[in-house]
Amino acid sequence: MPDYKNWYAEGKVNKPQNQKNCGSCWAFSAAAVMESLNHLYGNETVLTEYSIQQLVDCDKEQSGCKGGWMWQAFNYTKYHGIATRAGYKKEYLSRQDTCTYTSSMAHFKPKVMGVIEQDRNVNLELKRLV
Repeated sequence: MPDYKNWYAEGKVNKPQNQKNCGSCWAFSAAAVMESLNHLYGNETVLTEYSIQQLVDCDKEQSGCKGGWMWQAFNYTKYHGIATRAGYKKEYLSRQDTCTYTSSMAHFKPKVMGVIEQDRNVNLELKRLV
C-alpha cells in the first residue's frame, strides 16, 4: 500500500488548499486531477499548479462560488485550456471575479477528457478504472 502521507513531499500531488467561503470544490477537484494527469502522462517533469481562479471566473457553464461540476470544468478546459496559477491570477480570491483569461495563457489543453462515475467502489476497483 502506498504511503499517501508523503505524496505532497515527494511532488506527486500539490498541497491542499482551502476554498474558504466560496463553493468552488468543483474547480479545486478539476484542477487537481488535471495537474496530476498531465504530470503522470509525462508532459510535466514537475507538478504544476493550475488556476482554480480561472475556472471560477471564466467557466460560464458553472455558477462560480455557488457551485458547479468537475466534469463540466473538464469540458471547459478541453475547449479553452487552463492556465497555471502564476499565469492567470497568482492568488485564489475565494470569490468570482472578472474573467481575464486569453487563449495565449493556456498551459494545458486536454485533447480528450472523459469521465466515468463510479459510486461506492473500493480503492482497488477505482485503481483498476484509472
